[in-house]
Amino acid sequence: MRTDDMTAELARLHMRYARLLMNDTSDVSAVGQMRALLYLSEGGDGCPVGEFTRALGISTGRAANTLKQLEKKGFIRREQQTDDKRCYRVYLTDSGREHTSLIRQTADAAHRRVLERLGEADARVYLDLSGRALAAMEEARG
Repeated sequence: MRTDDMTAELARLHMRYARLLMNDTSDVSAVGQMRALLYLSEGGDGCPVGEFTRALGISTGRAANTLKQLEKKGFIRREQQTDDKRCYRVYLTDSGREHTSLIRQTADAAHRRVLERLGEADARVYLDLSGRALAAMEEARG
C-alpha cells in the first residue's frame, strides 16, 4: 500500500471538503466564531475561558478576540467567577443559540445534498468508512 500517496490524497480531499463546507456556512458566521459557538452549544456552555481555549486549541489572545466579537454580536455573555476574579465563564445567549441553530441547519443542508447525490447505499458506506477513519484517528492520538 502506497500510504504516502494515499495520505496526500486524503489531505487534499479533506481540505476540499472543508473549504466547500466553509463556503456554504460563511454567510452565516466567520469560521473561528462558528467553531466557538458550536463548541459552546455542545455541552461547553457555561465553561471556563481556559477550558474553552484548550478545547478549541487556540491561543488565549485568539480566544479573547473571538469572545469579544461574539459578545459584541450578542451571541455570548461572560461572567466573572465569584471565587476567582481573574476567571470568567462563557455562556451562550438565546441569540447565540438561535444563530448556532442556523449554522447547523446550513451545514446539515450541505451534508444532505452530498448524501443524496451519493445515493443510499454509497452514503451508508461513506458514513461507515468516515466513522471508522475518525475512530482510527482518535485511537492514534492516544
